[in-house]
Amino acid sequence: MKKTKPKSTTEIAINNKKIDLAKTIRSEVNLLLLPFFTLERKDKRLETEYREIKQEEGLKKEKIWNVSANPKYGYPGPFDREVHKAIEQILSEIFQEKGKIENPIPFSIYDLCDRMGITTSGGKNYREVKRALERIKVTAIKSEKAFYLKDKKEWTSSIFSLYDGVIFRGEQLEDGSLAEINLLFLSDLYLGSLNSRYTKPIDYAYWQSLKSKIASRLYEILGVMFYGIQHKKDCDIHFKYTTLCQLLPLIPYKYFSDAKRQLNPAHKELKDTGFISNYEWSENGKKDWLIHYW
Repeated sequence: MKKTKPKSTTEIAINNKKIDLAKTIRSEVNLLLLPFFTLERKDKRLETEYREIKQEEGLKKEKIWNVSANPKYGYPGPFDREVHKAIEQILSEIFQEKGKIENPIPFSIYDLCDRMGITTSGGKNYREVKRALERIKVTAIKSEKAFYLKDKKEWTSSIFSLYDGVIFRGEQLEDGSLAEINLLFLSDLYLGSLNSRYTKPIDYAYWQSLKSKIASRLYEILGVMFYGIQHKKDCDIHFKYTTLCQLLPLIPYKYFSDAKRQLNPAHKELKDTGFISNYEWSENGKKDWLIHYW
């Protein structure tokens, strides 16, 4: 199936390379930074939680981001992540063409498969994509001052899902009629954040080309941190190992050698492909380690 393309294209610079805007995704920043999908198929968790404590005006304030799966459907995994990235490409094309995204969003499962680079022959991938959309829809997010609203300039506390609804062709609509096409309804928070331009451009082709799921996730996180910085060597982007494991998300290891074995293949891929210049581990004496990126 032929991909839907924007009517016009613009070139922007990402990682010192000119990228055609039609090949980029406008990814929502909260969801680039905070964990949602698992990175390994064997990860059978039903919940992910990220906690951050910061000093603000002399007071300790905690931000909590919790993602909870519906046990019947399971937790969104790496395949679901690829499906959502294809959805993001569609949303980006709509925004470029119309300047605003509105519910409902029409989509084709065959088109999603095409964007993901997978076949629809035999029907297995078709069914898996449909199941992935359902799984994302029923996965709940609880934010306690963790989701930033750019238009209001505040951190919100709310319980929501990325998708408010997914209606497939032939299913009944609210007015009793049958849907002639597939329709996706985004949640108000997610839709509002996209329309307020709280987004960052992601090179979709580069994201898809990364062999390591950890590398593609680090690309999302570090891309936000590096965004707008002309020379990466002039900044010190660093994370505690345990904090980074929460954000990816991954189960942290107890031993330094195991931690490096877990992340260094992804580090090497990002370095070899030119996204980062280098990385460095250091011990901070608190039974944790710092990872520096530039």
